[in-house]
Amino acid sequence: MKTLTRFILLVLLIAVPAVSSTLYGQTTTANTATETKNVKANPIGKWKVEIPYAPDGFQTSKMTVAKVDDRYTVEINFEEMAFVIQGEKVTFIDKVLKFTFWVEDTEVVITLKFPEEDKMEGVVDVVIEQAQQLPITATRIKDQK
Repeated sequence: MKTLTRFILLVLLIAVPAVSSTLYGQTTTANTATETKNVKANPIGKWKVEIPYAPDGFQTSKMTVAKVDDRYTVEINFEEMAFVIQGEKVTFIDKVLKFTFWVEDTEVVITLKFPEEDKMEGVVDVVIEQAQQLPITATRIKDQK
């Protein structure tokens, strides 16, 4: 497991600065202008997550958001890598889901907003030598009946 986390950090160290500088001429939070006033925002459920500029094996995942005893929990399952992340410091305030996780000694912060009822968009913030941001989207997985 330690080798896998070191690999992730190494790939992020190489890939993120190039992608971030290409995508973002300036550091901004994704979709800050998106109106979410009239959107019903409920993060509880299962989500298909896409981080297109993440390392191979970490570009798609499944995220489960639950609420237990008035506290939100987040679990992200990177099925291709058999790697599961438990979110920490999970909050859902003003239609914004935010949580962190750690890869070795590096804190990764994910912030997601609701432009639509069944879609979240945001950024993955990571600091490896300098602050970097990657775009992230999550689409609700509807129950198959």
